[in-house]
Amino acid sequence: MADVTQFAAMLRGTRKPILMVPPDAVALTIMQEMATACGAADSWGVYAMPTPPLVHGFESADRLVRCAELGIPMIYATALLPGATAPASRAGLLVVGNAEILSGLVISQLAAPGAPYVYGVAQGSINLRTSHVLYCAPESFAIQQASVDLARFYGLPSFGYGGASDSPLIDEQWALEAGMTLLANAMAGVTLLHDLGYAASGTAGALAFTSGVPAGLVGVMVAVALLPPLVVAGMSLGAGHLADFYGAFLLLATNVICVNLAAVATFLAQGLR
Repeated sequence: MADVTQFAAMLRGTRKPILMVPPDAVALTIMQEMATACGAADSWGVYAMPTPPLVHGFESADRLVRCAELGIPMIYATALLPGATAPASRAGLLVVGNAEILSGLVISQLAAPGAPYVYGVAQGSINLRTSHVLYCAPESFAIQQASVDLARFYGLPSFGYGGASDSPLIDEQWALEAGMTLLANAMAGVTLLHDLGYAASGTAGALAFTSGVPAGLVGVMVAVALLPPLVVAGMSLGAGHLADFYGAFLLLATNVICVNLAAVATFLAQGLR
């Protein structure tokens, strides 16, 4: 029941809307009861994906049905990559992705007509030589723009990604791509954004896949290094405690540098360039 424990921690830690990715539908009723008890029954949703191409696995279909029955908003997004799990052409990818999302919508509405549903936009390109996903390639956002237009045509809210980068470092490329992808999403009219802050094309879990370290642990490593000094710096500055702010900010800056150096060393050690 790790997803229930995680959900409880998120309910305690924020008043913002929550997006969960439970592995199945087993705990959804419990999670809805927890959210209701906290006064947030209408302030959370579930993120799920089909298996490309054009397969709704048992867990995904089960979540579609159960979320519809409970009235939990479902964000259903494709995971297609042109030339790998979808046709190589952008038009072909959009057709397959649209079919996946609309068939998911049919499942949801058959379970409970009027159930809340968010159109997860088609995403991504891939370097067929290295098999690296390219978050910020121009064609990636051309596909996302077209997907948002389809969502708008169907009268559905959309779910895209932005504020991310293909750079493994927090450098000029990271800043430029994060800013440009946010601008592209604003111009496209995406309703909801995710993957904010992603670096290295979302491959922060490379250490997990190559060394057996749990993927969640990799994210925790970065969060523990950066979030506490960032929070202390913000609170100290807001309270006017400049000495504490300078100390926390210095620690934050040091940790950012060390995380970048560790990232470079890890990518080199794992053969990623």
